[in-house]
Amino acid sequence: MDAPPDSPHAPRLPLVTVGIPTYNRPDGLRRTLECIRGQTYPNLEILISDNCSTTPETRAVALAHQQADPRVKYHRQDTNIGLEANFKYLLEQAKGEYYFWAADDDEWTPDFVSVCMAKIGDAGSVMTGMRNAIRSRGLLRWKPPLDLSPERGAFANAVAFLNNAQPSLFYGIHRTAELRRFLQERMYDYYDYFFIIRQILTVGFKTAPEVCFNVGIESDAPIFKPARPRTTAVYEYKPFLRDALRATLGARSLGLFQKLRLAYLLSYVAVNEFAHFERELRPFRTRLANLTKRALRLVRPLFRVPLPAPPPTMVLPTDPADLCTMFVPAARLNDPATLRADIADAQRELRAKLEVIRHLEAAKLGRFPDPDPNDPCAPLLAEPAVGADPRQMRGQLGSLLNELEVKEAAIQRRLPRGHPAKRAA
Repeated sequence: MDAPPDSPHAPRLPLVTVGIPTYNRPDGLRRTLECIRGQTYPNLEILISDNCSTTPETRAVALAHQQADPRVKYHRQDTNIGLEANFKYLLEQAKGEYYFWAADDDEWTPDFVSVCMAKIGDAGSVMTGMRNAIRSRGLLRWKPPLDLSPERGAFANAVAFLNNAQPSLFYGIHRTAELRRFLQERMYDYYDYFFIIRQILTVGFKTAPEVCFNVGIESDAPIFKPARPRTTAVYEYKPFLRDALRATLGARSLGLFQKLRLAYLLSYVAVNEFAHFERELRPFRTRLANLTKRALRLVRPLFRVPLPAPPPTMVLPTDPADLCTMFVPAARLNDPATLRADIADAQRELRAKLEVIRHLEAAKLGRFPDPDPNDPCAPLLAEPAVGADPRQMRGQLGSLLNELEVKEAAIQRRLPRGHPAKRAA
């Protein structure tokens, strides 16, 4: 039997410092503190830096949690020192061997720290699986799993990250000593990308498959958060590319050809991002970026690395039960009654689309086609089995939602050019 945590014979749990930067978000701070204080890993130091919030609610939330839990320490800045300085202030105060920032718009399962600490081993950084939490619609959106491990090699990990970029890895747990170099650096657009690449190449980054972290997103609409907003551009790309290339070319973990291949991929990533985000504010340079992308794709056989899709591309999960989380509010996912109602609604919509396709085919053939006895949609249109559990029903609903997209695309292809129902290109 394991010794209890407070027993002198219990193994020492390294101190983990949690830095919580906050500003005028009392509800988010309350949610974050409840998540962090509720961690099953007990040896935490919880630091709050209030960036001079203008309303008293933030201070009241922080002080209430500080009074209830001696691990919580609250500091209020006298003036607003900016996001970067607030992040650095928290790291400077950290006493833990390990550290992570906890933003006041994210969420963690109670075992987040325990899962990370069990996984980290000799690596410098660790993170769990993630989902996007779109609070305005109550959605928990699936994020493609990212398998990083030093055993796979630095090059393979860097390529995997750049093809499945998840900048929220920045909010994983890191060895504090390795993290302190951040105190001498300047944050810029895509700094989180650079930070993750450098950790992969120098001290190793691990990911755990358990989904223990929700990235808080307030709206489905795109929100741009440049480090230094300008009216003539959305983001700045040169600092990221410069520092990432420098880290790549100086990496002892890479061979010469690996360095060249990764430098090629980094260049493509920067141009790919530019071509998407700057197309409205910098149209001429965007055209040049697209030409550069084409040229880089032509020489891809020389470098033999996969290239990422344009930034807004939505990657769908392979399990229909997970696909369901992208479109259905979280509160409905575990309730058989609401799932059954959602399945019925999706079935009605699918029947309507199948009827449209049938009439479009009839117009082309001059007659209605004979019914297909092996129609793949037939199982989807059946009622859920009696006693089906929520995950089975989510699987059926996810398959229905995917089929609705497929049938809608089929309708759009069949409509004649100029038809009012045809989507704009």
